[in-house]
Amino acid sequence: MRFARLLVPIALTSVVLAGCVNTKDPSGGAAPTTVADNGVKDLPVAEIVAKAAAATDAAGSYRVKGEVTQDGRKLSVDAQIKSKDVSGTVTMTQGAAKVRRVGTSLYLQADPALWGIFAGPAAETIATLFKGKWVKTSTATKEFAELATIGDVTQMVQTYGTSTITKGELKTVNGMRVIELKEASGGSIFVATTGEPYIVRVELKDGALDVSEFGAKFDDIVAPPADQVVDLSGLMGMGK
Repeated sequence: MRFARLLVPIALTSVVLAGCVNTKDPSGGAAPTTVADNGVKDLPVAEIVAKAAAATDAAGSYRVKGEVTQDGRKLSVDAQIKSKDVSGTVTMTQGAAKVRRVGTSLYLQADPALWGIFAGPAAETIATLFKGKWVKTSTATKEFAELATIGDVTQMVQTYGTSTITKGELKTVNGMRVIELKEASGGSIFVATTGEPYIVRVELKDGALDVSEFGAKFDDIVAPPADQVVDLSGLMGMGK
């Protein structure tokens, strides 16, 4: 499984949607009210996937957090997504990389050891000259293309293809009632069956990612200050 696909599922610690909410009655007491069933559990798989992807996109923002393993390497992901803009951190054994995507611009700030993964022959030069700086490139830059999609949970789900997904059981995940959708490769997608049919968890063979904080403002997803940015677009083979 490719690096981008592992990151794409995107989040996610505690889910902000609860299976039930409390409302106060006129006397001041708490009257529990169950959130209405959204009906997705009774739909065909293709319709569940389509509704889940649409609802998650419509939320406008969400957080992805979790751990996965690729090629024997454990990756920890924590990303905030607002539309297609992203602010997050990917941590490996070698160190961590901060990632920001704003429009078509991609900004990276990585530990020296990680530049060997991201920048190849240019790694040592970048790590030495631009320590503490944000390296700016484009989302189309081939060396960093996989990082450009970090956190895009709906893209990940759409790569599966509904013909490889079967409907599983109703479960409770992160305090929410969900329907499990089992993917042929061994993973699962969990879709909320109350409230909006958000994608709230993705399980892979070697890890899991949770999605939460749907609709959060995430006002800090902006380009780094100009004096902290080094633009490498078009240099050293990048952007081609």
